[in-house]
Amino acid sequence: MKSNFLFWVGTACIYAIIACSAKLHQREPSLKASAQLSPSQFVPDGYDLAFSDEFNTGKLDITKWEYRLGEKFGGGYASVQIAANVTIKSGKLIVKGVFNDTRTGGRNSGGGIISKQHFKYGYYEARAKMQRTEWWHSAFWTFNNINASRKTEIDVFERDNAYDVDDGVLKIRQNIIQHSSGKAITLKGSVKHPLTFDPAKSFHIYGMLWNKDEVKFYVDGELTNTIPYAVSVYPQDENAIWLSMIGKNKTLANGECYFDYVRYYKETKK
Repeated sequence: MKSNFLFWVGTACIYAIIACSAKLHQREPSLKASAQLSPSQFVPDGYDLAFSDEFNTGKLDITKWEYRLGEKFGGGYASVQIAANVTIKSGKLIVKGVFNDTRTGGRNSGGGIISKQHFKYGYYEARAKMQRTEWWHSAFWTFNNINASRKTEIDVFERDNAYDVDDGVLKIRQNIIQHSSGKAITLKGSVKHPLTFDPAKSFHIYGMLWNKDEVKFYVDGELTNTIPYAVSVYPQDENAIWLSMIGKNKTLANGECYFDYVRYYKETKK
């Protein structure tokens, strides 16, 4: 009797273990898929994903992007942008800055990518970790590079240690700059926003919501700044998305910044 009881108890335990194992195996794919998609919790209601890159393919998708190339000298900047400074590794876009790069004749080199597609009103978001090295300038921004007579620039973030010099507080810039007059005019409301964290130590989410009246800026889902930007006052264009880092004339060492993803959401409901 005792042996029969033990037999049935043992059999029940085996079935229980098998059932639990099967459930775990069933759950694994959905958990992995969820982690891979990493949906943002900060997207406004009524906006749907229209463009994105998660940088998971191991190489740059040249159907979506072109490289930021050319020189940037003057105004404190000093670097030549090259494609070789852009890599993708472990699901991250890495933009390198090289001090006194032999590939560019001993001048500093930076780099970046520019979306081939252009966008206008909507919600833009990137998850980024900024450079630790001083005197490099990284940015997530939008800029019209098609129509030279109507250039709209919106800087979701610019990171530069020059912003911290006065008081030692880490900051990013959140700007709207109009180039349509032939010179860069920074609009009222553009700010150096103080951060409560070190943006070079961990990834954070930076976003902007642009409509025909204003641009709202966000850090980790928190509204940090609003700039009035009425289409009735300023010429506004469809813009490319730029992820980049360029050198300053005080650069003394190599640097890197990282982008986990970038996404654009278009309004579908009003």
